[in-house]
Amino acid sequence: MHAPWELASAVAKAMGVRVWRTPAEVAAYQEARLRRLIEHAHANVPYYRTLLRSHGVTPAQIRTLADLDRIPISSKADLRRQPTLDLLAAGLHPDRLRRLQTTGSSGTPFTLYRSSGERRLQHLSWLRLYREFGQRLGDRVVWIVARPSRLDPGFARVADLLRAAGLENHTLDVITSPPRLLQLLGRLRPAVVVGYPGMLARLGEDRRQDGLTDIRPRFILAGGEVMTGARRAQIEATWGVPVHEIYSCKEMGLLAWQCRASGMLHVCDDAVVLEVVKDGRPAQVGERGEVVVTSLHSFAMPFIRYRIGDIVTRGATPCACGSPFGTIGQIEGRMLDFFRLPSGRLLHPYELAARLQEDGWVGQYQIVQEAADRIVMLIVPGPAFAQEKATAFEARAAAVVDPEVKVRVELVERIEPAPSGKFHLARSLVPATKGEPAWHHSGPVG
Repeated sequence: MHAPWELASAVAKAMGVRVWRTPAEVAAYQEARLRRLIEHAHANVPYYRTLLRSHGVTPAQIRTLADLDRIPISSKADLRRQPTLDLLAAGLHPDRLRRLQTTGSSGTPFTLYRSSGERRLQHLSWLRLYREFGQRLGDRVVWIVARPSRLDPGFARVADLLRAAGLENHTLDVITSPPRLLQLLGRLRPAVVVGYPGMLARLGEDRRQDGLTDIRPRFILAGGEVMTGARRAQIEATWGVPVHEIYSCKEMGLLAWQCRASGMLHVCDDAVVLEVVKDGRPAQVGERGEVVVTSLHSFAMPFIRYRIGDIVTRGATPCACGSPFGTIGQIEGRMLDFFRLPSGRLLHPYELAARLQEDGWVGQYQIVQEAADRIVMLIVPGPAFAQEKATAFEARAAAVVDPEVKVRVELVERIEPAPSGKFHLARSLVPATKGEPAWHHSGPVG
């Protein structure tokens, strides 16, 4: 009989996941992958071939991590303007790849494509994370996330291996009502719960109030929104278990996870090159800067120096714990508000975002609660915009709010970030009432 993580490690090793010992060893691996990626993108991907040539960059000039700044940064908006085939490697077609739709947590929905092999490899980063936090044989993991997708048929072989290693995963939709989520958690009895800090805080408050002590995971993983000190303390107090921060995005998969020793976040340096850029230069340790990421394993649809819209604090390499990976500190961006409706019900903004049915008519969006009974969806029109689509969305949105609440679409030319540089998918302008829990508003709470 294998020990819990002997089998899990064997699975990872069989899929090519290595054990790293020094920062120099990690950097050498990154640079070898980077050279291969740039050569591939220049030869096979029209968007990057044009981008590199227009700036006089050749693959021969990109040999080390320090050479990356020769390549211009690309944003999600830059990629969305391109024909899909210009973003894919030559000979590939969308119909033969795995299609993924981002939830638009940065306010801009986006469709991306991966091969089945790339998806399997990205999933193994999560396997390592679970192992480091102490998942045991037979542990059940429950994800509470937006728009959960069905398991990829091409992923069946890895899923079987993970089940053999005792890793059982379930996914619940974040727009499910909190009472129903707690009911489902009570049935599943997970050892690990993964979700957004705001929702986890809300569920924790309800769990404590209702005395549901039988729902007690061993630890919680939280990400997708900013984790403030007050919010972490609230989740830990209401659930009574440790909370570990994770950082990920649909385009790249897992980017970083919290170190239990130092509190910093270890970057997945063997999967990505994560730059922290300040005023066009690499940020120094302790400085805040913009996150720019290169995916080292995305060859079907490469992401090279891709701006994901977040601001983080750059940490030291290596981590104080002895890990060879680089670190980042506090993550800013992608924080969500709950909206308190006139009835007292709390509405998660994803309940509205999930009803956009984005098919090109939305370029970017932001949800603003102007008053308790008035919510505005600010939308930058996309190329397929039509008034009837906006009207249809308003009708769908009306079905999830209180009868007296008006939801309307307002077309705008652009949506500005907050003065801090952070972009909020959702903002509530309704003042918090005295004694209201910290998860209602995403302003400074600690």
